[in-house]
Amino acid sequence: MKSVLFTWALSLFSTLVGGATFSNPLRTVNGSDPFLVYVNGYYYLMTTTWRNVQIVRAKTLEGLKTGEAKTIYTMSNPKPEGNDVWAPELHKINGTWYVYFSEDRKSWVLTGGSEPWGPYDDNKKQVHQEWGIDGTIVDVQGWGNHFVWSCMTPDELQSLCIAKLLTPTSIGPFSTLSQPTEPWERVEIPVNEGPVGLYHGNKTWIAYAASFCKTPDYAVGTLLWDGQNDPLKATSWTKSGGPVFSSANGNYGTGHNGCVTSHLLRYNITNTNLPLSASSPALMGQRSGTSSTLPKIRLEAAAPTVRRLLRRSTGMPMARRTLAFQSSQGSFCKGRLGRRSNSGNEKIACVSAYEGSG
Repeated sequence: MKSVLFTWALSLFSTLVGGATFSNPLRTVNGSDPFLVYVNGYYYLMTTTWRNVQIVRAKTLEGLKTGEAKTIYTMSNPKPEGNDVWAPELHKINGTWYVYFSEDRKSWVLTGGSEPWGPYDDNKKQVHQEWGIDGTIVDVQGWGNHFVWSCMTPDELQSLCIAKLLTPTSIGPFSTLSQPTEPWERVEIPVNEGPVGLYHGNKTWIAYAASFCKTPDYAVGTLLWDGQNDPLKATSWTKSGGPVFSSANGNYGTGHNGCVTSHLLRYNITNTNLPLSASSPALMGQRSGTSSTLPKIRLEAAAPTVRRLLRRSTGMPMARRTLAFQSSQGSFCKGRLGRRSNSGNEKIACVSAYEGSG
């Protein structure tokens, strides 16, 4: 679940292919836990709406602000305090679209058809019988689809668990994939949640949110699969040395996120937060693409190295600037997560904000 406090200040304006534009925030109410797909000319957006599961579609990112909305599931017996349904995601498996979501801290799935817009059968199926939220599908190359979710382990740590997806509505034996053991994952409450699969070339990552969602330290880290060993084993994954996307430039709580590819550009959408009086995080977008003029950096560079490279390459001071930079190898730079490509060798540009002089 995602944060409700802290300050929002940045209004980033991004240019897309063909002159289309969007401005942040993409959504100021019910913008938590964003998940986005692009299919046949439409963006399909899902976010937490607390009492139901909705899909919003539009032909542009800007259009999602007022896009066509469709409710595909509503709770039959909502609790008076609300906040019972969250983190819906759209996934296509063997030609059929499914929506995975959390309700009452359990993982559920709705079965659709050949189009992401539906219709969907509102007879939900429970994927896992125990406490579990933020379920997602990760396709591990050569090993098939896996269900990854935020689970509660016997030592009462909110962690990440993984299981083989036997059918779109059932899983095999599960194991603990990651626990919040690092200091940046343990601010106020130790948490691993909000996993999402990220792909580029022959590499597979899982991006996830860490630390308590109601702190400015709520951030995104990654797990990198080693490319050959059983993905059910935690030893087959390497955790990032720190968050790869975190609070900066007046935007806080950059946790649970999603990525999408469209028109050869890639976007990261994530939580940010409105002023203290707001009741829901805002939804922010980021542009990425190709450019021969952006400075190239190695992947997974530490933030101070990124800042030095950017300052040297652009001549721009780092205090309150939104800067674009480019990865020459295509997975993720600080603040930008890449997705699988057909060629595996294109250059991915990134937009990120840093605060302070570094």
